[in-house]
Amino acid sequence: DEVFARKLERRLRETYHTSSIEVINAGVLSYCPLLEDLQYRHHLHILAPHLVMLNFYMSDVQDHMDYARNAVFSSDGTALFVTEPSLRGSATWVPALLSFEWVARHANAAKRRFDAGVEGSAFARDLDRYAWAVDGGPDLDREVTATLSPIADLQKLLEHYDIPFVLSTYPQPWQVSAEATPLPPIRTQYGIGQNTVHLNDRPFRKLDAFAKEHNLPFINATSAFRNAPQPAALFLANDFHFSPLGHDLYADVLATYIIQHSLVSSHLPTSTSVR
Repeated sequence: DEVFARKLERRLRETYHTSSIEVINAGVLSYCPLLEDLQYRHHLHILAPHLVMLNFYMSDVQDHMDYARNAVFSSDGTALFVTEPSLRGSATWVPALLSFEWVARHANAAKRRFDAGVEGSAFARDLDRYAWAVDGGPDLDREVTATLSPIADLQKLLEHYDIPFVLSTYPQPWQVSAEATPLPPIRTQYGIGQNTVHLNDRPFRKLDAFAKEHNLPFINATSAFRNAPQPAALFLANDFHFSPLGHDLYADVLATYIIQHSLVSSHLPTSTSVR
């Protein structure tokens, strides 16, 4: 009941005086836009939502590079599926080796694994997870562009069905306060540094530029978090995720935007009174 999806649902129900509003929390640990696009296309579309919101997380760039190694794309670049690494083996070698399609697919996969490397490293380390978002970190322009591309693909799909789509993001604790998430070892594990704050807003600027380029509504909760009375209290002491207060604030930011832009009111029963 304390996560922002449930709190957002309660705020919208209270505002519009109806219990018919339902917020589906489809978030999955360590997913990224590539998998979120596929998740919607293969599974979530059956829910026929009236609004879709995609939360961009600061480690999504590295997660994309991990998953893209095992992704298969159509000729126009649209993602078709991502194979779980342990399932890449073939049941029998002979039929697979005789298939030109199999050879071509694995040759392309090998090339993608090479292209997805960061400075020659085949797999992202914890120390690289947030590298592009810290002060003095690499730009990773090509990798960021690849990470954001599935968002544009999902936007096109949703536009076809007239479903509003919103991109949103929020800061990590070390982007808000030097005192946030102070307990070791997580800051050291991810190369953030103890008692430091990284005010590099490059990730947010890149997201904003992408949203403007694609005429995509964008919610950036960074200012709300940095301007909070006790910003460090918005996050867990030993983990980069929200505390109950952080969930509460993010729910408020999302609810305010949804209400101000009337993103759900047109789908409510006509008898519903709106204050």
